[in-house]
Amino acid sequence: MDAEEPAAPSTLSEAFQRLSMDMKDFCWPNEIERIQKPSPAEFYREYVAANKPVIIMNAFDDWPALKRWDLDYLRKKAGALQISIDLTPAGHGDCIVEKDGKNYFVKPMQYKTRFANYIDYLVGKRKQEGVYYLQKQNDNFRLEFQLLHNDVLPNVQQWGEEAFGVSPDAVNLWMGDSRAVSSMHKDFYENLYCVVRGQKHFTLLPPTDLAYINYVDCIGATYNFAEREPGSGEGTFAINVDEPQHTVPWIPFDIEREGEDIKYPEIKRMSPLRITVNEGEMLYLPSLNFHRVAQTSDAEGKVLAINYWFDMKFDIKYAYFQFLDHVARISKGKK
Repeated sequence: MDAEEPAAPSTLSEAFQRLSMDMKDFCWPNEIERIQKPSPAEFYREYVAANKPVIIMNAFDDWPALKRWDLDYLRKKAGALQISIDLTPAGHGDCIVEKDGKNYFVKPMQYKTRFANYIDYLVGKRKQEGVYYLQKQNDNFRLEFQLLHNDVLPNVQQWGEEAFGVSPDAVNLWMGDSRAVSSMHKDFYENLYCVVRGQKHFTLLPPTDLAYINYVDCIGATYNFAEREPGSGEGTFAINVDEPQHTVPWIPFDIEREGEDIKYPEIKRMSPLRITVNEGEMLYLPSLNFHRVAQTSDAEGKVLAINYWFDMKFDIKYAYFQFLDHVARISKGKK
């Protein structure tokens, strides 16, 4: 005799709960799976089509970067390069800051410097208030770090191109220390994230948790740092409202902050998946997965990673996600 079907939901709240339960029963893992590199076709069938994150352990074992990328090598090989870096007061870039009763979505201050200067900062040879993070997500590895290209073989990109059927929109280099944190957000990209040094700590939420996420509209702004004396590295940070003025919808909570579920009780309904990606491992981070990212430095005080962003397919998965967004907004009385 077939098992009795559960009663159909009678309210939107019950429907959202059923959706969350179904996601956990059929798709969302309790813990991350670690696998050897599959064929592109198997990877697409088992993980991309299911929108399921996974860690691939041997995806880039042959990259010279795994052996070469200490600070001395990077300084000698690429120290003269002009690079783009971000500066924030405490390492939290692209985040909400409450000030004078208002919410600001504050982007990092960005400027150009020599790669060698940034390395000096990481090892304490240059004084600077705040936290530097090399994270400009504009294809910076291909555009700014040509001198390091031979250290990163094309095999991950080629494997991804075969799996996703497109070339990557961007290949980015990420470099910082343990203070850098990325707030919870989602991307419209399929992400192959390769950790070369240190560790990355991801907290993922499935796309179905959108029903419990309340975005807030924030005033767009950017950090500015004013030095007391040129070259001193000492000064003050200010929040400058962007011109023209605009609003940015953003997620207000930090799921890893103690007591956050008291202020945002809907967190208790979510299904966080906590992942640590170690040196030499590659995380497949599916499109539309919400994620917060922290990191732990290696013995030299750095974290290094390369990631590949491939455009997601805007197919029925995207249509369902948009439908869930519309229904969730209606349930919350939003337009």
